[in-house]
Amino acid sequence: MGGSRLVSVITVSHGQEDLVVRLLATLEQFSRGHLREVILIENQPSRAGQRYESLSNIVRTYVNARPRGLAKNVNAGAGLATGDYLCIVNPDVYFAEDVFSNLLQDIQAGHGDIVAPLIVDGQGRIQDSARHLPTPRELLARRLVPKYRTIRDESQIPDRPEWIGGMFMLMPMQVFRQLGGWDERFYLYFEDVDYCARASLAGYRLYIDKRVRAVHEARRASMRHPWYLWRHIVSASRFFRSPTYRAAREPRSPGRPGEPR
Repeated sequence: MGGSRLVSVITVSHGQEDLVVRLLATLEQFSRGHLREVILIENQPSRAGQRYESLSNIVRTYVNARPRGLAKNVNAGAGLATGDYLCIVNPDVYFAEDVFSNLLQDIQAGHGDIVAPLIVDGQGRIQDSARHLPTPRELLARRLVPKYRTIRDESQIPDRPEWIGGMFMLMPMQVFRQLGGWDERFYLYFEDVDYCARASLAGYRLYIDKRVRAVHEARRASMRHPWYLWRHIVSASRFFRSPTYRAAREPRSPGRPGEPR
């Protein structure tokens, strides 16, 4: 990419200063030449105030007066962004290589409009970060039967999924804006599923580049805490009852409006 700074990175922190420090350090080490800015939104005002050394000249920190939902935070960050491309990334993600070179090339070559690397955990095990559109039955099975949440190898991750996890997704800024951003009726969970479903219906393609990987140390809060579990249930119910889900589940014949390009 010739050192041009194209990408606006958005990350939303919930008092996760240590994780943000690590994320910024690995962005600086591997991807600085691709970055226009990092927009850091601190969603817990009482925990704000950390000053970051890595990428200090391009990190823009915004502190919420009160906590807001993830979709609202991401949309606010996108409204402030000035890059040609937008990357949404969780603070608990970090990098061991430059993923942006390949992903930007994927977009420019037409492989996908919303792209992501393979996501692995700290031990290098592949995470279930991209798959086909979930169904209520599948979601219940995945929660009750642990083996359905286990990925054995990268062949189980589709190159062209119907959903990419919101822990990392990269796209042209115009794609995000044309889709109206993330749906703010989702306070937490399923905003990424809804967004990807709407993207597919609008004709945009999703793509996983298995040549590159990012590390995600998932917290799985909904597996442990009742409040997060309740949020997960509420968001899943909203999505499965939505016109977006019904439209996305309908078979589409070639040439029909909304068919992926």
